[in-house]
Formats: sequence, structure tokens, C-alpha cells
Amino acid sequence: MMELQPPPARPVLFRPGSRRAAAASTAVLLFAAAETAALQSSIERVQHALEIDPETIVTVLNFAGQVDVHATDPGEDHTLRVVGVKRLTADLPEDEAARWFDRIDLEPDRLGRHVHIGPRTPGRSARRPEPGADRGPNPDLPVTGIQVPRRIPPVAVDIELWLPFGSSLEVRTFSAPITVTDVGAPEGSFRLRSVSGGVTVEGLEADDLRVETVSGPLRLRDALAHRGHFQTLTASIHAAGRFHPDGWYDFQTHSGAIVLELDPAPGFALAARTYRGEIRNDLAVEFESGPGEIELRTGASGTHLSVNTFEGLIHVTPVDAPGPTPDR
Repeated sequence: MMELQPPPARPVLFRPGSRRAAAASTAVLLFAAAETAALQSSIERVQHALEIDPETIVTVLNFAGQVDVHATDPGEDHTLRVVGVKRLTADLPEDEAARWFDRIDLEPDRLGRHVHIGPRTPGRSARRPEPGADRGPNPDLPVTGIQVPRRIPPVAVDIELWLPFGSSLEVRTFSAPITVTDVGAPEGSFRLRSVSGGVTVEGLEADDLRVETVSGPLRLRDALAHRGHFQTLTASIHAAGRFHPDGWYDFQTHSGAIVLELDPAPGFALAARTYRGEIRNDLAVEFESGPGEIELRTGASGTHLSVNTFEGLIHVTPVDAPGPTPDR
């Protein structure tokens, strides 16, 4: 006996002008509007501008996101410009999200010769001091001294900063990478510190440059500094391009690799030492070596470089040498 099959389901067609079509269109529009509103409430964009003196010290604090620093635009020689994008990293009610956005105030806060951008430092009074007061420099804490907050903020902030010529800069982050590009302050100091975010410096001119990370890679190109100190714990350091002809550069890492691309022509003196790592030299110059150390010198004077690792690779190569270099 043949078993009867139910007829195939017919597609539901919404004819223009029908009540069903109108209801469906309304539902789609309401859903799209709600989705757009949710997206807008999860992102906030702010921008600020401030006229500053050439010798101002700018401090930036950021936990997650990124920090990008450029030279100020032509025609705005003394204008510090900040553009920030705040992004929620957790699903929060709208009122709670608004409170978190308000806590992270990116408006530059001038205190004497210092300008602060980002969350306020712990223990700092919310009351503004009198105009002209100087709070002094920030404590010179090592990057390993940065403590993880009890509650990680559910907001990541992308900060883009245009820095006037001659201004000094200090950036501290936890997991946010830092990039500094084509900035000049021949008499200024730059201190860039991140725990797990990488740091990239290209085309910088400074008197003193200090970069520290724990696990974030460090990349330098055309970093011209009279004094340079670069330190990581487990991450690699890669330095290439031009160095200051009279500069003193110090590179240190525990287990990360240190790769230096050097041009022998201008002249330099390099002393590299490692306890349990390996040293590779691809430069065709005379050198002296011993157990775990090597010294190279070209020219009568020039850049001085000191390189030290515990168990990380030290690799000295010609400028723009082809082929990848291992991290360890």
C-alpha cells in the first residue's frame, strides 16, 4: 500500500503592499537600527588640540589598543593633536559602557612643563593644581614594575598623537604596541615602555632614547640618539639604518635575539657578549673574539655599541642583508 507523502512546503512570498511584507520590512529596519545603535555605543571617537611650548614633556598612558606618534603637521608647529578611538572589549549595558568611556579621558592635562594624556596615575589627586605648578618628572620605574590592575578595563584605546618638534615624550602601555615615526627632538628625551606590546621607532632624532619591553619585540630604524638604551626580557631587538655618529647605544636582553644591521663605512666600535647564547658576525671586518664575546671596530671614531644577552642570539649583519634571521 502506497504511503501518502505531504505536499512540499511552498515558499512564503511577500507581495509589495501586503501587511506581511510591511511587517517584515519594519522588522528588518528595526533590527538594522538596533545593530547600528549598538555599534555606535561600543565605539567613541574623540579629538583634542593644545598649544604647547617646544620643551614640553608629554606623557601617554594606555593599557590596551595602540599608540601611534607622528611629527606635527606643517603649519601647526606648536600644536599637540590627539585623536583617540575607544572600543569596548566586553558586552556591557549602555550606561556602564558610558561610565567606562568617561573614565578614560584623553583630553591633554597641562601641569607646568608636563602634559598628560590617558588615565590618571595612581594616587594622583583629581584636583588640578594652580596654573604654572610643576609636578616634576614621573617616577623612573622599570617596565617590569608595571602592575596588572585588579580589573582589566573593558575598553581598548587607539591613540594617535601628533607631537611638535622639540617636545619630549614618555609612553607607558601594558599590551598596546607603540610606534614613533619621523619625530625630532635633538635636545629631548624619549622613554617608551610596554610589557607585552611591541615598540617600533623609525626616523627619530633625540638626545636620550630609552625603550623597554618584557615580551614585545623592539624594532629600530634610523634612530639617531646621543644615548640609546634598549632592553627586553624575552623578545627580539632588531636595529638597522642610521645611527648617531657620536652615539652610545646599549642593547640588552635575556633570551631574545639581538640583530644589528651595520654599515662599516661611517665607522663604529662594537662589543658583544653573551653567557650561553651564540654570536654570529657576517661583516667582512677585522675583529677580536673570545669565549662568548666579540669586538669589532671600523674607522678611527664613530658610533659605540654595547650588546649583551644571557642566552639570546647576537647577529651582526651588513645593512639590508637578505634572508630571514632566526629569533633564537
